Amino acid sequence: MIFLGRGYYPPWIELDYDPWPRREQIEVDIFKVFFDLLKENGRFFVTYYKDSSTFGAIMRGLSIADTELGRSLIRAGFTWFKNWYFPEGGNEGGMKVQANKNMDINVRKRHLTELLAEVKTPESRELIAELLAQGQSRDRSLQ
Repeated sequence: MIFLGRGYYPPWIELDYDPWPRREQIEVDIFKVFFDLLKENGRFFVTYYKDSSTFGAIMRGLSIADTELGRSLIRAGFTWFKNWYFPEGGNEGGMKVQANKNMDINVRKRHLTELLAEVKTPESRELIAELLAQGQSRDRSLQ
């Protein structure tokens, strides 16, 4: 589903996601397409109820950024996340991740610094630390 935005409301895209692209190693590429389609401050919603790896990690108390899904979103350029484990109301659908697009480099660095303090897995810490050390929040060479 795509919403182009209106007035105060930013554009958003929602993807009812099945993680088969991860097995094909094209997950980051697909998320990058959505990142590029969104305008500044756009939102990308990705359901994860079909993604047992992400669901299991969240149930164990890990953050979105600690999951394979989260690391793919980070590699695609997203740096701010919200877990909609209990969506508001009946029309919002099931469990999903909200990933916001922000192009301001200072805000992106702040988001990454906050994520680095939050993540628990070595894979996520290494990815985020590397992006911060490079002075950017997206590095296509990491894909």
